[in-house]
Amino acid sequence: AFAWFLVPLLFFSFSTSKLPGYILPVLPALALVAGHRLTQLSFTSDDGKWAIRLTSGLCLLLAVAAPVYAWRIGWPSVASAAMIALLLGVSGAFAMIAVRHRGTAALLIAGATLGVIVVALNCLVRQAVEPQTAKLLLQLADQRGYSQTRIYGLQRDDRTPEFYAGGRVAYGPDLEPVMFEDVATVAAESLVRKQTLLVFVHMNDVRYLTGMKSAQIDVIGNNGRLALVAVTAR
Repeated sequence: AFAWFLVPLLFFSFSTSKLPGYILPVLPALALVAGHRLTQLSFTSDDGKWAIRLTSGLCLLLAVAAPVYAWRIGWPSVASAAMIALLLGVSGAFAMIAVRHRGTAALLIAGATLGVIVVALNCLVRQAVEPQTAKLLLQLADQRGYSQTRIYGLQRDDRTPEFYAGGRVAYGPDLEPVMFEDVATVAAESLVRKQTLLVFVHMNDVRYLTGMKSAQIDVIGNNGRLALVAVTAR
């Protein structure tokens, strides 16, 4: 089980092209290792005591770190950080004090972990994934009247528009999304097609587009990493 976990982890750590989902097949191996260790908690050995103490100490450390991190970074919200700290703090304190009740301590820590995951999914994940997806930008464009406008890219490394924009993404002869090399090409393409284009650009390219005199630029919004811009040649 340890080899099952280690080999994919090392392989994808050195890979230059990877997605977070690639690591999912190691989770059953981790479950086997965790399950094996949990069965040892019913025995009166020092190993079991140290495992509980180390885990409870980690919970207490994270309980302190969560609100400190939220205060210094400004994210996540104070309420989310407080809920996470409460769940980890209570389970960690009980496991540290009642080390003899290993089964109860293990269940409490497992329950707290599940609770933290629920809080994270509801309060943290959306803010974390917004820079990685074009979903909200495309929804904003639809509200602004660009629901039928063709979508292009300017050296774009985000493939999510192909999922959220249906058949509106423009593809080239190589069956890959059309990417423009520079901002001047965007205006030229809009002039040739005699239509407005939606273009995903990196944030540092927006100022070049807005400074163009050969096209009208409507900056629809950005997700902190990419901006969606409507370009209409004059």
